[in-house]
Amino acid sequence: IQVIINHFNRKTPQTFIAAHSIGENVEYGVVWEDIDFNKLGDVSPYRFYFIKNGKGKCIGAVLDMNRDLHWYIDPIARKKGFLTNALTQVILPHLARIRKEQHITINMDDIGEENFEASLKTANKAGFTLVGEMASKIECSQKLFKYRKVLLKESHPGISYEKMVKQREKMNV
Repeated sequence: IQVIINHFNRKTPQTFIAAHSIGENVEYGVVWEDIDFNKLGDVSPYRFYFIKNGKGKCIGAVLDMNRDLHWYIDPIARKKGFLTNALTQVILPHLARIRKEQHITINMDDIGEENFEASLKTANKAGFTLVGEMASKIECSQKLFKYRKVLLKESHPGISYEKMVKQREKMNV
């Protein structure tokens, strides 16, 4: 996820990101990495929520894997409430439009003890409750009904003709 954040901030040509604002300091978008439409195979994008600081720099992201969410926050932006606020004020209300419940899995073997504890604390603050525990891995869940009435401030600025032509050239269409 950290690599995708770097691409988002630098707008590198190796990754195509189409994102739009869905709330204060959060953009929702799709990401294609090293895409080549001339090759057969899966060209399905990844769905991301990009979390920005007050200066517009992306400092974290949440990967939507349908049943599960994976998140990453830049170490210099941790413990400042960016992720918790983004989850409760924008991301979970956005997900409530398409699902009734959201699950997350936190695995200590994958992220280490310190990040495990921090992720668990964030999950609890965001309203998730423990539903399963196995060795170093836990599963949490949350019903999303309470978020259905939250109004989001979405912005769809569109794409300029010039940008569309450049993207088509990149994708060899």
